[in-house]
Amino acid sequence: MTALSPENPLLQWDQLHLDWWLAQVRTFPTLTVVLILTAGLVILLFGRMIFRVVIVLNAMLLAGYAGWELGRQINRPWLAAVGLAVVFGLLAWPLFKFGVAGLTGTLGSALVTQIGSLFPRAAPYWLIISAAGFVLFSVLSWFLLMIAVTVFTSLEGATFMVVAAQVLTERAGMVIPSLPEGFAGGLLPTHFAILILAVLGIVYQVGAAKAPAAAQTPPAKNEK
Repeated sequence: MTALSPENPLLQWDQLHLDWWLAQVRTFPTLTVVLILTAGLVILLFGRMIFRVVIVLNAMLLAGYAGWELGRQINRPWLAAVGLAVVFGLLAWPLFKFGVAGLTGTLGSALVTQIGSLFPRAAPYWLIISAAGFVLFSVLSWFLLMIAVTVFTSLEGATFMVVAAQVLTERAGMVIPSLPEGFAGGLLPTHFAILILAVLGIVYQVGAAKAPAAAQTPPAKNEK
């Protein structure tokens, strides 16, 4: 059991970096990675339509992770993880607007921390930087709800897909040595790929949301 302390906090600088999450996915079984890729595709294309489900699942995952880390302090990680996941999942459905604000704030926190990591001198101030990103994105999402939902689900879906695809291509490179090094050697421009895919997801989701409204609009009558 490791006690929480300023030297060993619940959330660390590395855990807000994409590289840390990529390293975690590399430890997953291949079937799990394929499921992450599939989930990413669904969230990328249909996140706006099923946003309540996405918000609930995200709230449960984040609460479960926090519960696991806190539960380790009392040697009850599974109990704390499942308990917090269930509670936050139940609350996220009726209080989805708060859920969107919290998750979008978390995304903003990770984004500004990722940018801040480009500047080594910013490392000692990572908590302030991430908190500022959380507050800014949470406030924006409260007033721009559906925009926040679309951006969040597109970025999350794109991240799931790119990270999972990168891990799968790395494993394929171990089986097929003739694969190009840029694909098998983990040299994909991950951030750029996520950005491009997220933009495509936003365009698709916005277009899909406008299609039913356009179909219901009666055609204009020709004036004589």
